[in-house]
Amino acid sequence: MKRIDRALKYRLKAATRWLPLSVQHRLARRRHLKHVAVNLEHLTAPAFLGTPVQGTIEWITPTGLPGLPATGFDIEPLTAQQAQDDHYNK
Repeated sequence: MKRIDRALKYRLKAATRWLPLSVQHRLARRRHLKHVAVNLEHLTAPAFLGTPVQGTIEWITPTGLPGLPATGFDIEPLTAQQAQDDHYNK
């Protein structure tokens, strides 16, 4: 039975080349989208599919943030000495 099914599918697919181009393009697009839809979920990160990622971010906490630099918040640019001091204070 499988052999007959495959033969029938082959003949139907081969007959599509005599259809108008617009129908051929539509059929090819439908086949392509069927393959893409099957592979979409396991090849794409869940965040891009709109499903929230389970769990919370635990590696960053208010107490675990690095300290702010002592200089560099002014409008004036840092002097070489301030940049050097700030670099070695970390």
